[in-house]
Amino acid sequence: MVFVIKIKWFILLVPLLLFVPASFAADEEWTGDYSYSASYGKTYGGSPIIQEYTVRIRAEQPTCEIEIVGFQVLEEIICSTKIKGSSLVLLFQRYKSGEVKNAYGVQIYRVGQPLMTFERATKNGRRVLLTHWGGITGADGKRLRDGEKFELVRKQ
Repeated sequence: MVFVIKIKWFILLVPLLLFVPASFAADEEWTGDYSYSASYGKTYGGSPIIQEYTVRIRAEQPTCEIEIVGFQVLEEIICSTKIKGSSLVLLFQRYKSGEVKNAYGVQIYRVGQPLMTFERATKNGRRVLLTHWGGITGADGKRLRDGEKFELVRKQ
């Protein structure tokens, strides 16, 4: 009787143990620092309007950070990640300050809201990283165009 119970537990636990390392390996596939520089033209005075987007994905907590620096902006966002097939969804959790409201006291994003999605795809026979924008908008307040935006600048 005890032997039969042990075999049943073994049969139930082995598939779970095989599944857990695979999920960690998928997270590690994405770890690293990603960068994208966006240009929004020039000011009336002729200064360039540029924003630098940096995404840091880690295996440890916090899993994800998004930093947006540039013309009249400094946002530091803590996010979580969710793997969906060949994509990684970046979900808003809070600002680095610990608040869900920005420095001006405005709540722009909802907790759990998708900010952007990275997708590994094949385009014209080559591997590419596609960005699908969610809640994050550009310097002009409009939704950014999806496409090949970010590049991996440092593998973690």
